Amino acid sequence: MEKTTTGRASGSRRVLAAIVPRLTCAAAAAALLAPAGECSAGTATDAWPQVESVTVRLRYRGPRYAGGFYSGFLPATDCAVWIEAASGTHVQTLSITPAVVSVAAYSHIDHLPTWQASTGLTYADLEAQTSSGVAPSFDGLTNASVLFADTVADTTLVCTWDLGRGAGIALTGSQFRFCAEVANIVKNDAAAYQIVAESACGSVDLSTQSVVPATATEHILELTALVNQRPTAVLEEHSTTVPQGFALEQSYPNPFNSETVIGFALPVPTTVELAVYDLAGQRLATLVSGPRPAGTHRLTWDGTDDQGRPLASGVYVYRLHTTGCQQARKLLLLR
Repeated sequence: MEKTTTGRASGSRRVLAAIVPRLTCAAAAAALLAPAGECSAGTATDAWPQVESVTVRLRYRGPRYAGGFYSGFLPATDCAVWIEAASGTHVQTLSITPAVVSVAAYSHIDHLPTWQASTGLTYADLEAQTSSGVAPSFDGLTNASVLFADTVADTTLVCTWDLGRGAGIALTGSQFRFCAEVANIVKNDAAAYQIVAESACGSVDLSTQSVVPATATEHILELTALVNQRPTAVLEEHSTTVPQGFALEQSYPNPFNSETVIGFALPVPTTVELAVYDLAGQRLATLVSGPRPAGTHRLTWDGTDDQGRPLASGVYVYRLHTTGCQQARKLLLLR
């Protein structure tokens, strides 16, 4: 199989590749290689416990099929979304068109050259996994290709990256790239066809939880991401017995190591804010924020801040603020 492509580039690119018919791949294929450097398979340690996930949103339009060879149907647009380390090392594919990762008479694995270069995947690798259909390593990751007919409408694809937890990928470093590629073909005769593909990448920093969207291309209209934080672990209980006055109870156990229970009483329904501060007055964890009914409330706090990070040993202040009450108490955390 021959093809001519441009080299990889950061940001976005457009690829026009000349293709001749596929040669038969060897029956025996090497197993897929695990990504090296920034991630590895195996028992994963959670490097970013404060981050729940990263949502990647792709909005695209085409490219459409062009050429006079097909008259009865139009080949649909292939698409992939994946995560790379800042160095370009492939981390994880989030979504892929089934035809790209299937063993079939007309495989589309070459239709997404940027994604294929990132993964290093070959048709022989697919054949090593299955004799027909989608390769098992891509089960649950496939999304149907989109047909852009005469009336071209935007298509939005939303993917969630769990930071590799489900796949047992251990991440190192904080900076990653979220990438997408869309492609179709130009075909005028049976002898050959051309691939028209566009790709783009944005960046995300898990340490600062900041995102830089990708630069739009002709067909990739928008590619952005959102870092989803894990909320502070709080289990709240409520009793409908109405107390006579506002009260903030002393936490128990105190000192505590893993969990402590904090109680407060409300004689009337009101908006409540209960938060934990250090001795300098910096807010570290918001435990309650919003309206609460009258009654006795108790919650269990696990000693983490609003980013899900465990707080260090020390003395902290928890403060209750309502329309009719402001009270504060101290607690001691021992790790």
